[in-house]
Amino acid sequence: MQGSARGLVIVAVCLMVMVWITVGASSSSQHTESLVFIIVDAENSMPNAHNLAASLSSQAAQLDVPVVIYSTSREWPDGGSWTYFPMLDRLNSKHGSSKSWMVFVGKHTKVKMANLLQVLSTKESSQVLRNAFSVHGSGFAGSRGNHHPSLRSCGSQATFPLSRCQGWHGPFRGTHHQGKAADVSKIHFAIKSWQQNHNKRLPILYGTWLKQITNYAIYSDVEDSSYGTVSLGVPNTEQGHCGKTMAIIRHAAQMEGMHWLFIADDDTLLSTEALSELLACHDHTQPVALGERYGYAAALPHGYDYITGGGGMVFSKPLVKMLASPGVCQCPSNDTPDDMFLGICLRILSIPITHSSAFHQARPMDYPKGRLEGEWPVSFHKFWMVDPYHVFSHWLQPRPPTHPQDEL
Repeated sequence: MQGSARGLVIVAVCLMVMVWITVGASSSSQHTESLVFIIVDAENSMPNAHNLAASLSSQAAQLDVPVVIYSTSREWPDGGSWTYFPMLDRLNSKHGSSKSWMVFVGKHTKVKMANLLQVLSTKESSQVLRNAFSVHGSGFAGSRGNHHPSLRSCGSQATFPLSRCQGWHGPFRGTHHQGKAADVSKIHFAIKSWQQNHNKRLPILYGTWLKQITNYAIYSDVEDSSYGTVSLGVPNTEQGHCGKTMAIIRHAAQMEGMHWLFIADDDTLLSTEALSELLACHDHTQPVALGERYGYAAALPHGYDYITGGGGMVFSKPLVKMLASPGVCQCPSNDTPDDMFLGICLRILSIPITHSSAFHQARPMDYPKGRLEGEWPVSFHKFWMVDPYHVFSHWLQPRPPTHPQDEL
């Protein structure tokens, strides 16, 4: 959900500790340009960044290549690093006078440094990358020379996911079954609706992903026996919906046997299988907030992150109980933007947001082609000017496996 936070911001000052590791630096190296790796990982994500760092260090030593390795969650844990812009300033201040290649990778990226060096040796350091961020799930590189940094994509030669918990970006759509998925019956699916949308949107949901589950409820402003909607006594608002969302959270906090709460709009399409696979990577006994991360002034001290509601918001049962506790998260008004306000609540509770690019606030057509290629999405949002049945069948169901791409 977009819009103003209506002045609801939190002022926070974070201490930034910048630690850098130089491995195998040698003036006799055959490479005149060093490599600076930035492992972009979340503070509360699965612990694989150190494995990648160790691999990079080992390869650099064997190749006699000077490298510097940063992990964003360790070196720059303050909010906003995920937007890249704060990192660019810090990297410029540290490496601005060098001719280093800046290589941004996800923590699950598998890198063959010899291949990477071969790719970079054919690139002009001053050439600017086009569509870099459309492939950032795999990685991209930027050079720092002259006066301005430039970026270059590692393109289709990038990487492949090692398991369902590792990145979700790659050609293995529908092949993440390398372990037990989360029990779908333990996920409560909460759909927000209102009476004027019942006839327009609810048949689409019943004709797609609601057919696959039983533990769900459609929360509306009225109880409609035709669609089995539930009213929690909160009147409809034209925007915001904070009152309704918090009522759902308080209601779900009382449910027995629930591990996860998934909150979606009535024009959100979902792959329940992809969601259950993704949730298997997270501990439902700990406070977890999962979805597509957005930010309000995220790179500034007073900013905060939030989960954009259209793609779906996922909360573990312990976090649901925390949010439902009296006095913790009280909406200023029923029409306060719910997803942004929950971001403020999570900031107050010191609960980091776990970002997944598998959730989508918009329609498939709203993303660059390279951004979605090979991905098995969890969700898409909006029925406007699309055939939602086609979106569901084409994007949100497993497909046959393909051969992995060459790694860098």
